[in-house]
Amino acid sequence: MKVKIERCLLLIVSLMSLQSIHAQIFTTVFDEDALQFRVKQIDEFFARFNYETDYKGEKPNDSANKEEHRKNLLTLFNLEKFSNEKQELDPILNKFVDYVINNHVKIHYEDTTWCAEAKGSLMFEGKRNDVTFLLKTERTKDVIFRWVVTEVQSPIFNSFPHHSNDSICISPADHGIGFMTLPEMFNYNKASVGTAFAKGYQRDNLVVFDYLMAKGKIKMNAITKVVFHFHLKNIRFDVERIEKDKGYNQGWLINNIIFE
Repeated sequence: MKVKIERCLLLIVSLMSLQSIHAQIFTTVFDEDALQFRVKQIDEFFARFNYETDYKGEKPNDSANKEEHRKNLLTLFNLEKFSNEKQELDPILNKFVDYVINNHVKIHYEDTTWCAEAKGSLMFEGKRNDVTFLLKTERTKDVIFRWVVTEVQSPIFNSFPHHSNDSICISPADHGIGFMTLPEMFNYNKASVGTAFAKGYQRDNLVVFDYLMAKGKIKMNAITKVVFHFHLKNIRFDVERIEKDKGYNQGWLINNIIFE
């Protein structure tokens, strides 16, 4: 009787072990498929979009096969946003895909048709503030490029004076007294000295940011989100990193399309 019980227990343990192994194999296969579909790098997005590689990272057997090209492009969309409850694709997605395929649209790093928006935070006067940098690619020489900042946006710039219509005025006769009134005028009108500047003056946030960073008044924190903006003739679309608990379409995906 004791032997039979031991055999039964051994059988149960063996079955449980086999079930566990099967579960591990299934999970591994699923994870590999998900990893294969995932657009891991923005450079990989470019390669898939241009149909230089398919979602497996392999060169297409027939780059002229529109149906396969279409399937490949669909892996580059946040499909949850571009489909309804019946899993029917949004007409704007179909219109976009048809346009790309029929017009042989390609995108390249060197193009001026894209830019980046990097969002993060910074510390200024002991407080945390949001900050957004707009960047573009710039040729330095030959085939060498780099990213450069074109604009910086943050609530910290709201604390700097916005010039009112009550302008301060430098007297037309001040040259006769060696502009002696300038120090007093500026010292007592700190919030509106810009109104004494020449026509066309506009405060440049980049210059202010440059100065504050140089003086140690700003400390940058981490960049938390990046969105790439593309503009192709009458179409704009955005690419950003999409993470989900479930689903194959993850990574750098098209999350917005606008036909102008």
